[in-house]
This record gives sequence, structure tokens and C-alpha cells, in this order.
Amino acid sequence: NGLLLTEDIIKNLNKNKVKELIISCDGSSKNVYENIRTGGNFLRLSEKIKVAASCFEGSLKLHAVVSSLNITDLVNLPSFASKLGVKRLSFAQLRTCSFSEKNNIVRPSKESLKQFIEKLMLEAEKNDVHVEFESFFVNSELLRFIEEKYQNSKYLHLNTFKVCPSPWNFVSILSDGRLFACCGDIEPVRLESFSFDDIYNHELLRKLR
Repeated sequence: NGLLLTEDIIKNLNKNKVKELIISCDGSSKNVYENIRTGGNFLRLSEKIKVAASCFEGSLKLHAVVSSLNITDLVNLPSFASKLGVKRLSFAQLRTCSFSEKNNIVRPSKESLKQFIEKLMLEAEKNDVHVEFESFFVNSELLRFIEEKYQNSKYLHLNTFKVCPSPWNFVSILSDGRLFACCGDIEPVRLESFSFDDIYNHELLRKLR
């Protein structure tokens, strides 16, 4: 998450030709960031990002996970990033888990995400910052919305696949024993068996494939 980076570490990473440095930043303000990142220090993070931006320039990216806690605040992330010298942002949606559900931390609705995208892209253009939406961020409806509205925008980069590879190369078991297929359109399902074959060849994943 960047908090343990020092100036020497950053310079050594750059010296050893690290192609890309990604720092997690789930808020553009102190209150939101420190509420999400337990033990985090927003001021210290900002200082680390500024040093990293001076070394990595276009190879530095800030990454945020969008949830009900920070969707409003993240609209201002392009402005925050630009002030620190960062020109690239990436976004993913929250992966639900038992902890998030118990604490009412949920994925925003599709309508909320559309409004968020519209405001975010305005701020990105205003601050000359490029935005990437990872495969997990977009379900089919959001993908169509983004492609139709921003296909000609030089500030938008979609890291998506026409055929999603996740059902073949990714599977996750939540702490409460449910299977999570890494897809914004699919809810976690209860597992009857925890053998590798039964998990990898679960009916849910076979249908997705």
C-alpha cells in the first residue's frame, strides 16, 4: 500500500527497471482513506506518492477499490493524483466477503456506478489524468455504458476481455465457505465439498465457461 516505501527503496526500484509501480489509494481525503485503511496515514501516503511520481512518472499508477464507503470521495481522486504528479488511475469493484457484509460495506448499485463514472471522467479530463477500469469493475451492462459513452475519450483505458478468462484461471473461497467466481454479475454460492475438483468444476463455474 505504499506506506513502507522510502525514498531509497523507490529509487532502487526505478534503478532496477521496475516497469510499473501500483500504490493502493482507496480515498482522496484523510477521513475516507484512514477509515478504510486501518492504521493508514493519509499524509504519509501522500508524501510517498509524491516521491514515487518524481521517479516513475508515467509508470506510477494509483489503484482504488470502489465500495459504498468511498464512491463519493473517489470522484476527487483525479485531482488528488494530479497534484502529486500522478497521471494514471485504476479502479476495481469491491469483492464481497463475510466481513464486508457484516459491516454493511457493499458494492454500489449499477446506477450509482454510472453516476460515479460520469463524474470521474469529467474530473479526469479536467486534471489530465488517465483512467483504467479493470475487468472486475465492469459487468456487461456497465461495459456497454462505458464503451458507448467514452469510446473516443483519450483518458479512458478498459482492461477487459471479450471473453472473460476468470472462470478458467481464478477461483476464491470466502471465509464463510462460499464460492466466489470474481464477477460483478454473479453472487457467491454455498459449497457442498471442498475438494479441488469439486471447487474448480463447480456447476457455477461450468455455466460461466
